[in-house]
Amino acid sequence: MAQTAKFTDPMAYARHATAEAYEICQETIAYCLHHMEQYGHTDVLRHLLDAADVNQVMATLLARGSDLYERVGMICVLASARCARVCEPFENKDTQLKKCYAAALASMVACGRLLKLYREEETDQDFYDRVLEETFPASDAPPGIAAI
Repeated sequence: MAQTAKFTDPMAYARHATAEAYEICQETIAYCLHHMEQYGHTDVLRHLLDAADVNQVMATLLARGSDLYERVGMICVLASARCARVCEPFENKDTQLKKCYAAALASMVACGRLLKLYREEETDQDFYDRVLEETFPASDAPPGIAAI
């Protein structure tokens, strides 16, 4: 997970993490389209596109101080967790997808902290696992995820 030590303000960290996640998701989308046979799965691209769009909106709202960030922040947590989930199987095989996995996790964590969604003594990994469990119940894995 990304380091948060250099950011003492949760809003500044979330603004940085979401802007970076947007940029890296955009790079990864182009990369996946170029390597269509390996990474062009519909679910992979859909989750990358969702994360890119939502992170861009979140970064913009935070940059201008909009109070709508609280509403969009929940969606950003979910979209970033889903993006990390589809990149995770490739993280040890591909540097671009590893970079995207890390950026998506950092965005999820930053937005989760900003919105105070963490449970008492919950680690970043526990939070990620809980968000995924609530988003993708074991019996309802999205199509294509099991095949990745």
